[in-house]
Amino acid sequence: MTERVAVLGGGAAGVVAASYLSRDPRFTVELLECSDRLGGLHRGTHIDGIALDIGAFLFSSEHEMLAAFPAVRDRFVRVSPQYVRVTPQGSFDRYPLSLAGFRRDHGLGTTCLALADLAVSKVRDRARASVREFASYYMGRSIYQKSGLPQYLRRLYGMDDTEIALDFALQRLTSLRDYTFTNAVKRLLQRFHAFARRLPPFKLLARPLGGFEQVYDEIADELRANGVNIETSLRLTRIERDDGFVVHSDRGARRYEHLISTIPMPSTLSLLGIEPQGTYDAMDLYSLYFRGRVIPGGDVYYNFTNDGLW
Repeated sequence: MTERVAVLGGGAAGVVAASYLSRDPRFTVELLECSDRLGGLHRGTHIDGIALDIGAFLFSSEHEMLAAFPAVRDRFVRVSPQYVRVTPQGSFDRYPLSLAGFRRDHGLGTTCLALADLAVSKVRDRARASVREFASYYMGRSIYQKSGLPQYLRRLYGMDDTEIALDFALQRLTSLRDYTFTNAVKRLLQRFHAFARRLPPFKLLARPLGGFEQVYDEIADELRANGVNIETSLRLTRIERDDGFVVHSDRGARRYEHLISTIPMPSTLSLLGIEPQGTYDAMDLYSLYFRGRVIPGGDVYYNFTNDGLW
């Protein structure tokens, strides 16, 4: 006899969890979503025939959603984006930084002192046990502070770098390792290897030109074909625990042996009747659209200024 599993939330995490669970013959899976469609934060609209979305736009070829649903991979667009950093001085530089850009903004003397500090940081911060130590090890404390990266992290995570868990922040900080001097030779070899094989180097996948909606429609079809029952426009009211879970909604009560929640933690705790301990901060998600040419030419801009909001 199979065990029933409820997956709360039909965003990227929810559909991937439902996909993997549906492949296990021990489980019968139901995906519960409050909206009228799957997609979570991957939302969009069409204006003048152009798909405009919020949510993540760029995906690696190893992204979990594409791994779980390889049939939708061909709908994504192969791109080689150029990354640009807006510095605290208001200038533009390569992301995450370049030595030439740092020297331009701070002068030769400060740059020489910063490089000496980088050598010291290789010893002082070698433990890399915190976000500040990790960044300082690869950049040097002086360059780290002057680069604007602490301000960027504060806006992104809503807290100072001393409060951010390193494992959580590594998704944003791994590029520091990729752009260190010791990896410069490795990058050149990777580019040469791609050229020799006539492959475009460092390709990413951008969301389909038609937007995310068509992707999630196909994902829904595949999940249903694999036996997943998808419930949309479902309003959850409470969840009771016994030796399993009883999920109450505007369509009645259903019992499950297992429950996986991908919705915000405060919402999950509220449904369970649990008072959240501490605070769970959230921030609004915006997408800005610009028609025209941006100078200098770049595809992805990171704001490292001191007081920017984006």
